[in-house]
Amino acid sequence: MARLPDRLLQLLTPPLEQLGYEILQLDWRREGKEKILCLWIDRPEGINLDDCVLVNRAIEPILDNEDPIRGAYRLEVSTPGVDRPLRTLAHYQRFLGKRITLLLHNSQQGHKRWTGTLHTTTDQGIVLRAEQGPLLEIPLQEIRQAHLDPVLFG
Repeated sequence: MARLPDRLLQLLTPPLEQLGYEILQLDWRREGKEKILCLWIDRPEGINLDDCVLVNRAIEPILDNEDPIRGAYRLEVSTPGVDRPLRTLAHYQRFLGKRITLLLHNSQQGHKRWTGTLHTTTDQGIVLRAEQGPLLEIPLQEIRQAHLDPVLFG
């Protein structure tokens, strides 16, 4: 039997894709006695509060009808934030020229963590102009985590 987060992703991804949204992350957790289902959504044009409300209203009836979660829970739909994660080649292509931070599975030039400007993408990965100097070509499978890393003040 599939884990609850996997079942929820299978249930919610198709209808949200039809509306033009992507589920970036789904988190199922307990805080004390309260159960919380949190979705982080995105789309190419970006996300605002109205999108979160629309998605919330779209998935509530699906969750009520399919009833994958026993008992009461709180549903939260959120934007990915300014430091949004990057997971797919399409994510990287969308944010060319932006400052990002990467954590690699294996060291490159003595470092696992790199920050720099997303220079371009390739068929297999990305090219990063690192703040530490070099231009690095990094295969996607070598990236453990990546996120936008904007300079907010300064």
